[in-house]
Amino acid sequence: MSKQSSGFKKFSIRRVVALLFIIAISATAILSASVIYSLTKQREVDTAIETLELVSSIVSDRLEQFDHVGEQTTNQLAYLLSTTPGKKTTAELIELFGAAFVGNEFLHSIYVGYDDDHFVQLFSLEPEYIRSQLDLMEGETWMVVEHQTNGNSRTKSTRYFFDNLEPSREVINISNYYPTERGWYTRAKPDSVSKSQPYLFHNIRITGQTFSKRLPKRRAVVGVDISLAELGGILNSPLKMSNFLREQTFM
Repeated sequence: MSKQSSGFKKFSIRRVVALLFIIAISATAILSASVIYSLTKQREVDTAIETLELVSSIVSDRLEQFDHVGEQTTNQLAYLLSTTPGKKTTAELIELFGAAFVGNEFLHSIYVGYDDDHFVQLFSLEPEYIRSQLDLMEGETWMVVEHQTNGNSRTKSTRYFFDNLEPSREVINISNYYPTERGWYTRAKPDSVSKSQPYLFHNIRITGQTFSKRLPKRRAVVGVDISLAELGGILNSPLKMSNFLREQTFM
């Protein structure tokens, strides 16, 4: 009986030691996995925070660029329109506005409205967010919208041009648009540039902001629209956001 009892005890001790060893290894593995998981999650959180901070910084810089371009372009056009003699023809306005688009990728449209509700607006049709809304012919690059009153009728003329400003086609409709009733017109001041809150533009349904300035000598207001569509599209698309961050990082 003593030999059997001694063997049983040795066997039991071996099992206990083995069991404790397994428990220790399991506990160590679980603890290690827990630590690794915590560190991984923390890295993910840190990375997400860093990304958000980067996006916030880039968006803030981009919005500052929008403001700079909007104010600078508006002031330049206001000066040119105020200092040149007489009221410019529609053709002269198109040429002047077209030159202002050069190097200013943020511009959506440029226009001038008069106290008699005559209105001329130039769009660049190159951005995809504009082309997707219009049924354009191949090669059409510019669009001019003109509202004016002739006798008892008010018309809207939409003319399309190729890249060299050669006319493509024209569409005429009845107009109920009066620039003098719009906020960008009524808020405009002669001594500073007024900036609107983001809103939906009239002709092409895109969200953006308007910069405007009154021209007392011309009894008119010049306006510049900056579109937020491209920036909004980037923020709403993970793929575009990734490409955008990559481009900004290497700039």
